[in-house]
Amino acid sequence: MGSEKINLIFDFLDRNWGKVIGGLLGLILGILFLKYGFWRTILLILIVTLGVYAGDKYLDSNSFHDFIDRFRPSRR
Repeated sequence: MGSEKINLIFDFLDRNWGKVIGGLLGLILGILFLKYGFWRTILLILIVTLGVYAGDKYLDSNSFHDFIDRFRPSRR
């Protein structure tokens, strides 16, 4: 009985993954708008987006040390 319900839930999530993600994002944005206001929420989204971009562009396994070395003073 319990595994049937779990299978139904996973089947629903599998068929409606985009709707579930969209609904969760809408819920999170709504809570942020109510708690912090429009402009602070937009600023937060912008900062998170820049962080994701920086993480994708600069912090991959090959260039991580090069990225860090740019900010560390050279030791001579």
